[in-house]
Parts: sequence; C-alpha cells; structure tokens
Amino acid sequence: MNAVILAGGRASRLEDTAKALLPLGGESLVTRKIRLLEPLLFNTIVVSVNEGMKDRFDKELAETGRNGTAVQVVEDPVSGSGPVMGLLAALSASDQEWNLVTTADTPFVSPVLLSFLSGQLDTGNGTFPSGLVASWKGLPEPLLGIYHRNCTHIIPQMSEDPKLPPHERLKVGTLVQRAGMHVLPAETIESIDPQGWSFFNINTREDYDRAGFIIEDRIPAGTGFL
Repeated sequence: MNAVILAGGRASRLEDTAKALLPLGGESLVTRKIRLLEPLLFNTIVVSVNEGMKDRFDKELAETGRNGTAVQVVEDPVSGSGPVMGLLAALSASDQEWNLVTTADTPFVSPVLLSFLSGQLDTGNGTFPSGLVASWKGLPEPLLGIYHRNCTHIIPQMSEDPKLPPHERLKVGTLVQRAGMHVLPAETIESIDPQGWSFFNINTREDYDRAGFIIEDRIPAGTGFL
C-alpha cells in the first residue's frame, strides 16, 4: 500500500505560498505529515502539489524517506480545481492498487486512526472495492480514507458528466458517492479519536495560530500526536 498526501492548497488566507510548506513546530506541514506516516511502512508516500511546485517540494522533502519509505512528488496538471484533481494525479502516479489518502493541512491526524484505516482492507475488499472514508459528526470525511486506483477511471467520467451540476463534478464527496465507497460509522472513528483532532485542518490565520498554540502547549498525553 502507498500513502497519498494532498498538498496542493494555497495559503491565500495566511500567506501567498503553498499551505503545505507553512512551518509548524519547527517543520513544514507536509514534512510533519510524512513523519506521521513513515512508521506505518508504506511502500511510497506520493505527495500531490500544484503545477510548477515540484522542485520546491523536492527540495523541502530531500531529507525525508530515510526509513525505507520512498517519497514521490507529483504535480496536479489542473491546478486550482480542488483536491479531486490532486487525488487523480497521485493515484495515477501510484504503483499500488490501494492508497491511504490524507492532506498536509491536517497536522493532528491520529496515527492509531491511520493504522486502523489501513487495516480495514483485510475485511473490506469485496464489500467496498473502491475504498472507504472516515466520517465525523455524521458527515463523510472524504480526505481521510483508503482509495483504490480504479478511481482514476471514475474521476474523469465524473468531471465530464453532463448530468451532474458543474459545481458537483470536481468534489471529492461526489467521487465517494459515484464510486460507492464505504463510509465508516462516526462511532467507530470516535472510539479511536474521541475529540476529532484528526479532522482539525488549517484554513485561516486563526486555525494556524491555534495549531501553533497546540504544539507549544502540547496535546494531553495519550493522544499520540506528538
């Protein structure tokens, strides 16, 4: 299995830079996420970035992947189209059928939850052949889950489907529905991550400042984030 980090978002509400390169706790957001993923021993961690940003990310990540996990940076050929096209680029580049998908801007994803998601393949191959996603507060969380490479065929069809409203064609949530992906019950996720730190994402200056405070003040012992 490979892992995918979607790192194409821009920090337009923070700084004019790639959000994944913002520093947090002495390392960039994308480096932090790779550090969380490396102990799970994926074959490759594929990082999807905006067009024109590959060299910058290659330089940033030159010191990662030293435990035997390769790190591969790929560019989203359709920058500005949201995470679904970044997902398409990453899954197309992946050499594994199954891929754990997460984002760079969720710095406190529980390693226990990541491990749990990865382990669901043993029981779910026949039930949800395109994959599964987490849920929180009754809603699917499509940017945290396990995706099969067959989604590389579904995404182009979805994006050109005249039966879908234009604003729905490039949504990851639409992909979850179209591919018939399994949504894990919220109770299952809450049993692993009761406070939902795995779904805290950085979108605004307030989010970024709060994340810095959490890092400095340390999350309570036993959560496994730090």
